[in-house]
Order: sequence, then C-alpha cells, then structure tokens
Amino acid sequence: MSIRSLAVAARVGAIAALLLLAAGCATRSETVVLLPEQSGRDTAVVVKGSEGEVVLDKPYAAYTHSRTRDRTYTATPDEVTAMRAASTGGWSVPV
Repeated sequence: MSIRSLAVAARVGAIAALLLLAAGCATRSETVVLLPEQSGRDTAVVVKGSEGEVVLDKPYAAYTHSRTRDRTYTATPDEVTAMRAASTGGWSVPV
C-alpha cells in the first residue's frame, strides 16, 4: 500500500468517526418531570411538544422528547434520582 492510499484511508476513517460522533449527538433527548410539592399542594406544568401541548398534573408525571418520538409516562422516584445524578455529574442537589 502506498503512502498516498494510507493517507486517504486515514482521512476516510476520520470522517467516518466524525459522522458517528455527530449521529450520537443527534439522538439527545429532553425530559420534564413534575416533582411533588413539599406541602402536598396540586401543581401542573404545560410542555410544548412536537405534537402540541402536554399537561403534566400528577406527581412524577413525565414527558420525554427525542428526535424519534415523544412519550408521556409516570417516572419513579428512583428514576428522578438517577436523572438528577446524571445531570449534575453525581453531585447532590437539594430539591
């Protein structure tokens, strides 16, 4: 194999790696979870999604938006703890 063909192969490999990295970034999702009010008072939040507005009006009601789909569901306290840890790099954040 010549030096020129090795250089071309290296460029193709680098471009492929960049495309895979970009594709990984494109699959990011966003999640909103309505946490329970400490006083027990009823609360709600309206989330605007690709298919219109979604009302989250129960504790732990959740909405996730990603490039491929939107989903409404009920999160668990453990899921919320894991999300918080992931978003803060493991730091404890008071609620």
